[in-house]
Amino acid sequence: MQVRWDKRIKAKHFRQFYIQKYKETSKVISKYRKEIQKTLPRTIEDFDFYKMIESFDNSNVSSRDGTFKNLWEIILSPKDKNIVDVNDALFQLTSSVEKLLDIVEYFVSSGFHNEAMSDYKLIRYHIENYLNQNYIVQQRLKRYFDSLKKRYKSNNELKKVGIIDKSYNSLNQKMSGFIRKRGYHVHDQDFRDFLLFGLMNICSAIDTGMKVDKITYRSSVNTIKKIWLLEMSIYNNDLITSLDNVFKTFIEYGIQ
Repeated sequence: MQVRWDKRIKAKHFRQFYIQKYKETSKVISKYRKEIQKTLPRTIEDFDFYKMIESFDNSNVSSRDGTFKNLWEIILSPKDKNIVDVNDALFQLTSSVEKLLDIVEYFVSSGFHNEAMSDYKLIRYHIENYLNQNYIVQQRLKRYFDSLKKRYKSNNELKKVGIIDKSYNSLNQKMSGFIRKRGYHVHDQDFRDFLLFGLMNICSAIDTGMKVDKITYRSSVNTIKKIWLLEMSIYNNDLITSLDNVFKTFIEYGIQ
């Protein structure tokens, strides 16, 4: 079985832990495969069943008795469902970290447009997308650590619960800086940045007829991009290194 791992994430312990959890989940899925096939509606059985199962999709499906339930609630034992749920939280966290790396790559490759305001809007789009994705990472991190902690609390393994709490608090503190940049109340008002505000005014003036040297303008735009790209890249590296240290600790203390 080939495990998909994003090679941009340079983190030995994170990768080791992820692969172990992927194989563990795959083993659970394989055990229930025949039973799952019986439960799926005919239309889903005919639609690339194996691809859906290998994706560990927790989608709701209609069971044969006509009720609408989560696939794993229909089939899996409580123990195996806990394995799938906790590991899925890890997979979702990893996916959101990959998206942070994607956004930086898309930002780097973004070019210029005929209208200056389009340049401003594209830069703003990438920055806001990155900050919002960072918020998603934080929420998925919480979901994963909460589900992991719940497992060890139920077994009264308080030392491991303490390690999980300490690791989460450390990671969450590192992430809080970018969350503050984004703003906790983004539903009330847009993210604000003085460099972007200045660029918006320049772009607006250019589009309404103000003459600006093209080389000077593009140099200013690229400077703003470089400042943000540097900050994003440093943050991504710091986050991945911190996650790698956490999973190194988990491996050392047998936290699964």
